[in-house]
Amino acid sequence: RERERRNARGTVACSHVCAVAGILVRDEDDTDYSKWFSFFQSPSGEIEQVQYDPTDSIDAINFKKGVLGLLAASLEPKEHQVTRRSADDGVEYTVDGDWDHHGQHTASYRQHSDTAGNVYVQKAKERADDMVRVSHVKNITVDGTLRVIRQSQVQEEVNGLGRFAQ
Repeated sequence: RERERRNARGTVACSHVCAVAGILVRDEDDTDYSKWFSFFQSPSGEIEQVQYDPTDSIDAINFKKGVLGLLAASLEPKEHQVTRRSADDGVEYTVDGDWDHHGQHTASYRQHSDTAGNVYVQKAKERADDMVRVSHVKNITVDGTLRVIRQSQVQEEVNGLGRFAQ
């Protein structure tokens, strides 16, 4: 549902509040995922606030936050982040300090629009340390009329390195 709220400067920002409900998960320890969970996502794609039932288990809350990570992205680049711009291919930008289920990182984005105003965003990042290498690509479609995320697809590849791979 549409919602207005005042930010620290007193200006009104409109966004959408969504609720995650009816998650069906097979879990060996019988964790209950049925309690309410909601969030506030800014028009630029950042998840600004998460709310949940205070009696919910930490395992259920963390799982729901992980699902929520499918929607989080930096959909509106700031001018200093833009690395390439063209009329045909849209815009490419890099965000230092992006956040997701892996924590803070640097992510590269590509964005273009179609004639109906739908926006297509691709987020890519890689992370490697002594134990693991992670490749992450997220494709997001933003509805041109409603200005809400209509689809989010994530492909993540995790490869163990060194002793960890054995």
